[in-house]
Amino acid sequence: KKNILITEGVSGGIKNILESIVINRKTDVIIPKPSFALYEIYSKIFGIKFNTFSYDKYFNLDINKIYNLVSKNTAIVFLPFPNIPIEGSLKLKSIEKLINFLNKKKILIAIDEVYHPFNKSTTINLIKKYNNLIVMRSFSKAYGLAGARIGYIVSNKDKIKIFSRTKGGYETNMLSASCIHFILDNIKITKKYTNEIKKGFYHLKKELNNMKINFYGGDNSNFIYINFKSPKIARKIYNKLKSKKIIVRYGYEAPFNNGIILTGCPPKEMKKFIFAFKKII
Repeated sequence: KKNILITEGVSGGIKNILESIVINRKTDVIIPKPSFALYEIYSKIFGIKFNTFSYDKYFNLDINKIYNLVSKNTAIVFLPFPNIPIEGSLKLKSIEKLINFLNKKKILIAIDEVYHPFNKSTTINLIKKYNNLIVMRSFSKAYGLAGARIGYIVSNKDKIKIFSRTKGGYETNMLSASCIHFILDNIKITKKYTNEIKKGFYHLKKELNNMKINFYGGDNSNFIYINFKSPKIARKIYNKLKSKKIIVRYGYEAPFNNGIILTGCPPKEMKKFIFAFKKII
C-alpha cells in the first residue's frame, strides 16, 4: 500500500503529479496529441510548456519521436497505453527501453493504463525496477465506475510520499469507496463485462471486414475507430446515428476527423448498432 495513492480518476493523477514537480518558466513536459485532453489542459493551467508526439503513417503511436523531444528542461513524459482516438500498437519492450532512457536522465514517465484490464499488457511490474516510473489507473472503463471518480497512481514509495504532499483534503467519499469495495469483492462482474465487450467487437469487426471498411482498435481498449477516409462521410454517419439515438464520438482534428469512435458493448447491443449502421451505409 506504500506504493499506491488514491486520486480523483486519472485526471486527478495527472494534476497531482504536475503539482508535485518543481516548475520554472523553462520546464517542459512531453505529451501525445491527439489524446486525453487533460494532458494539454493541465499543462496550460500550470504554465508548463509541452512538446507533442503523434502517430506514424500506419497509425502506430510514434514513441521514437520522444527521444528527440527530450531536453534538459523536460520534467515528465506522459504516455497512454493504449492511446485514444487510435490505440497505437505499443509494445512493452519499446516502452521499457524508453523508461530506461528517461531514468538515466532522471526524467519521470507517467504511463496511463486507464484501459486496464482490457489491455492485458502492463508496466506495473517495472515499478520495482525503475525509480522514474509512475503508473496511472482508474475504475472508469472496465469497472464501469466513471461516475465514482476514483483512480490511483502506483510508483516507488519515495515518489508516493512526494505526491501525497499535494493531495487534496478528501481523496474520495464513502459512496464512491463503497462502489470500489463492491466491485473488487465481485471482480467476476468485471471479467464477465470485459469478455462481453470482446464478443461484441468480434461481431463488429467481422461485419466491417465484410463491408471492406477500415478500422483500428478493439484489441486493448473498450473502443474502436472506424475510418471512412472522409470527414464529410464521417460527419454524415455521426449525425444519422445520433438521429437514431446512437451516440458515438466524432470531431478530432484531421486526419482523425475521417472517422468515428465507437465504445464497445455486449453482442446484443452491438447487433443493434450493426443493423442501424448497415442501413445508414
